[in-house]
Amino acid sequence: MIIETPAIVLDMRKIKKNISRMQEMADMLGLKLRPHIKTHKMPELAKLQVSRGAAGITCASLSEAECMAEHGLHDIFIAYPVIGKNKLERLLDLMEKARIITGVDSREGAAALSDAAGRRGVTAEVRIEIDTGMRRTGVHWEKAAELAVYVASLPNIKLTGIFTFKSSVLNEEPTTDNAAAAREENGRMAFAAKQIAEAGVKITNISGGSTPTAQYCGEDKALTEFRPGSYIFGDVMRINTGAVKPADCAATVAVTVVSAPCSNRAIIDGGAKAFSGDAPLNNPPLFIKGHGLILGHQNLEFIRMSEEHGVIETKDGSPTNLQIGQILQIIPNHTCTCINLFDHAYIINEDTTVRKEKIAARGMSQ
Repeated sequence: MIIETPAIVLDMRKIKKNISRMQEMADMLGLKLRPHIKTHKMPELAKLQVSRGAAGITCASLSEAECMAEHGLHDIFIAYPVIGKNKLERLLDLMEKARIITGVDSREGAAALSDAAGRRGVTAEVRIEIDTGMRRTGVHWEKAAELAVYVASLPNIKLTGIFTFKSSVLNEEPTTDNAAAAREENGRMAFAAKQIAEAGVKITNISGGSTPTAQYCGEDKALTEFRPGSYIFGDVMRINTGAVKPADCAATVAVTVVSAPCSNRAIIDGGAKAFSGDAPLNNPPLFIKGHGLILGHQNLEFIRMSEEHGVIETKDGSPTNLQIGQILQIIPNHTCTCINLFDHAYIINEDTTVRKEKIAARGMSQ
């Protein structure tokens, strides 16, 4: 099969190795693994993760969960507050098809869900989101017990756990010290769980973790579950945090050199429509150089991009030695947002044949 560039290319051999490696880690740590599918957005890969031992999957949006349920996934956690009358009705519809757990982080959100579930005569399973340092959604870890008491008192709500996402953050700032970041997260989740228990609320699930902190999630026995996502593919951000190696990266963007206007510069057909630009460049602590890692060409840097153009230059001003029509493979800085730019992926099977598959949950942010 001819791969039309720019294209996202997935190596199934590496994908399976990455899935097995993380599942083995979960088993060794004694934790349930509930991988985040927003990285790959493909039911085929979600099913593969579950078949290898994952307890269920995590989604970032209601529409992602709807997509996965339509394709036969039956244990889904939406790690995001579902807000709005119409979305609550969709959530309750989805609960008729699969086990759906959803996140709440406010009295208003929990009360609205309770009212909607009451009108249907059903019970909604929820987890409270805890802010352990990301400073995004979530109730502050020192104030979780108060919200837990309120949520547990609501009719038609079953509070089963708490969850967080902090990743490589330490003392509320980005870090490359993944072990320390995990220890801080574990400690804050343990504190929140203890306060909730002392307030008389019983929970059974304490969920956290990420790809960079995965190997440290079992310390102190604070968590019962972890939810890494990007481990399945890897990317430059994960390389720079020390979580993966370039050889483990299973997703690349194939591009074609379309112009060579001078000896030290070449233009590729992959720009901002093929590579996401959400990873900050040249900033601590990762100091990412360029918009992706060009495989096999250490002296080349992907310095800038417009919509359809990517600009590559040599680091020292020497000739690029690239030819017009040449195909390059580039590891994206952030695979989760990069893959969302493509309708289809080219999958290299274990027997090296290539097939084109739809990225079914692509663009599903509602």
